[in-house]
Amino acid sequence: MFARIRFMKGRDRTLAGWICALLVLAGLLEWRVISVAVSASREREFWWVWFFPLVLCPLLFFVQLALLRKMRSRAQRLVTLKYLMIYLPIVLVQLLFLQSTSILQIVSMLLCVPLLIWVPFKFEKEIRRIREAEGAGAAV
Repeated sequence: MFARIRFMKGRDRTLAGWICALLVLAGLLEWRVISVAVSASREREFWWVWFFPLVLCPLLFFVQLALLRKMRSRAQRLVTLKYLMIYLPIVLVQLLFLQSTSILQIVSMLLCVPLLIWVPFKFEKEIRRIREAEGAGAAV
């Protein structure tokens, strides 16, 4: 009877794939934030911009990973990972066009800012739907 009890679940390859992709994307984002900090501190003596790549970005990334680990449901984890995989490239596009011409900056803002507003609302609705479905399943 006790031989059938599995104390450790097998690793979920789908979640592992999404997490690996997120790590690559976070590395690209961190690289771009560091390059912006280097150019900003060199050109205008903005030493305080180093707060973002050295403190804020890693802190927010590890907080998000801790919140991801706290989630009980696989569905919630997948939705959160998909959200990050959509949201972070939009932020990265904004950073890529930060040092380009003003026309490209304006175009990237006109394209990205509405997405930066809309994407969290869309995924919040999905997470709320998953929570309600899990709550209804647990109540039965």
